Amino acid sequence: MTLQQITYFCAICEEMHYTKAASKMHVSQPCLSYAIGELEREMGVKLFSKKGKQFCRTEYGELFYPYAKRVLSDLADGVAAVRDKKDAQAEQINVGYLFSVSLDFLPPVIELYYNYLGHHDQPINFVPCVIDDMMERINTREIDVAFAAGPFRNNIDTPLVMYPVYEQELYLLVPKTHRLAKRTSVKFDEIKDENYVAINPEKGLRRQTDEYFKSMNVSPKIVFSVNNTEALISYVEAGVGVTISPRLPTLSLDKISLLRISDYPVKRSVCMLYSTERAYNSAAKQFISFVEESAPLNFEKH
Repeated sequence: MTLQQITYFCAICEEMHYTKAASKMHVSQPCLSYAIGELEREMGVKLFSKKGKQFCRTEYGELFYPYAKRVLSDLADGVAAVRDKKDAQAEQINVGYLFSVSLDFLPPVIELYYNYLGHHDQPINFVPCVIDDMMERINTREIDVAFAAGPFRNNIDTPLVMYPVYEQELYLLVPKTHRLAKRTSVKFDEIKDENYVAINPEKGLRRQTDEYFKSMNVSPKIVFSVNNTEALISYVEAGVGVTISPRLPTLSLDKISLLRISDYPVKRSVCMLYSTERAYNSAAKQFISFVEESAPLNFEKH
């Protein structure tokens, strides 16, 4: 039994006419008749019958038809899957990210994706961004998808999906010389009198930590406000004060201790951002679907 015979059989079943089926398959009618005759001889039954001018499937033809259709359908799906994989490997995915999610989130999610693909051949271009810049780059199609920690607002005209994928833990960061440095956890009330280094008020991290302090009826003693997380870390290392922050790539555990806040677990939502009003290549679509189907992700390294 050959694939060609199955294809011809299904064509005849669809057309219920040898001449039309032969035309559809771009072969001569004798060639089609011969292929079906060989198939019937191999199976030992008649698949079609003719009574007068009426042409129809036999009971064996009726039985065989759905199986034959399934074979052709599965084969077409298999060919499409191979082609999609080949196309995806040739297409680049442009991924934007905030610096603050580049250590505990981005590497493991890419590792999971490559494990899902079964290879590391998919090109991925990583683009560091700030949140406003990130949204504009999605809008101009410089990046396909981005990962950012909220809270944030869409500041562009293009509708964006903000899909929560991960809960990122925030820690109290203290210098190694601090009285709490050898602890593994702390209560919120214990830091109310500490000199506090804050990030600027327009940043999402600042808005979130302000809400935490407010909910715990604590007013932090802010001694410095800085514009970025790198400066935040530098001031803590220098002993200027403490801060609440995610674990960052520039953070040196030789100079800073990370303490969990035990009575009020402090986390923030990391979201995947992408546009609903643009066409994506197959690789980017596959990546977006993978992340959404895998969420919520849980792989924070401590």
